[in-house]
Amino acid sequence: MTVYQVIRETGGEFGGRRVFNGAPVGAVLSGVSERAFGGAASGEFCRADSLLFFVWDGGIAVAVVGVHVRTNINVVARANVYSANEIVRIFYEVVSDVGLNVTELAEIQPTIEKGLRAWLAMRKLEAAYLEVFDPMTQVVRCRTDLNIVYTSETNERHRTDINRVKTATSSLGRYPGCKYRVVVSLADGAPDVEGWDTTTLGSVDHLAQRDVGDVIDTAAVRSRMFTWS
Repeated sequence: MTVYQVIRETGGEFGGRRVFNGAPVGAVLSGVSERAFGGAASGEFCRADSLLFFVWDGGIAVAVVGVHVRTNINVVARANVYSANEIVRIFYEVVSDVGLNVTELAEIQPTIEKGLRAWLAMRKLEAAYLEVFDPMTQVVRCRTDLNIVYTSETNERHRTDINRVKTATSSLGRYPGCKYRVVVSLADGAPDVEGWDTTTLGSVDHLAQRDVGDVIDTAAVRSRMFTWS
């Protein structure tokens, strides 16, 4: 498992280690003509020989072998985009409810979504975290976990239990003066995505965990939420 965090173009610091933007973009695909992707829109799959590629705003994110039913592919693609969007939406709820400024989250939202969509498409995203910490001590004050489960169902749906989310986030407490960051854990083999860098999660051993339950439900991706405070 690899743990990544979003980093700013000007660089940032966490755990005493300086991190910078410019990580190499992974999922480099060789031997495929560029014309295979001509006209492909962001969020769509297109075929090149026996491979199927997912196209996103930053380029080609993933290759899938042996998929033949376009309808099922579209269901998965829509589920991935929806899930990425809803993860960010939930993080907005967290940041707002703990009394912090959402401006920083808005500034890095494109980078967050780019990474989430790529890793969801590859089924490499294991969990996404919103970590609130004291910038002086770097002690984690609260954390929200969104654990990812991949499914293969034909019943297309896009549901988020936002009332359950709001109930959970409203009980996290208020943390004026704290900072927050978005962190993900990835399965082995996940590509690098520009704007993200490796990191480690802060300890939550001193916090109490709460199982909020399932909050995102689609035909291809489900997410269960946990909070620490």
